[in-house]
Amino acid sequence: IGWRIGKGGNRRDCVIPLTIGPGDQVPKTLAYGESAQFIVLVKGSEHWIPEFADQFIDDLSERSIRTLRGQIHTSVGHTEIIVPEEGVLEELRRCRQPQ
Repeated sequence: IGWRIGKGGNRRDCVIPLTIGPGDQVPKTLAYGESAQFIVLVKGSEHWIPEFADQFIDDLSERSIRTLRGQIHTSVGHTEIIVPEEGVLEELRRCRQPQ
């Protein structure tokens, strides 16, 4: 599980350590037609968004923030791309330094 931001030559990826919350646990074997629900907790740090913005995102422009995606890589080589909720994007916008 990780993140990506940017496009083309400016794209950056990272893998994050995480804690799986309620729901299905990892690893989870799925047969054809089955589904699972994973909830990733970020409560390990109450300041995770400012730290994430500072240590990974780096460019807090609207253009950059809009390219942020979550990534889930499966054991069969598939990658599921997830658009962050608007609340997460709003918190990242608040991390911008006043100009």
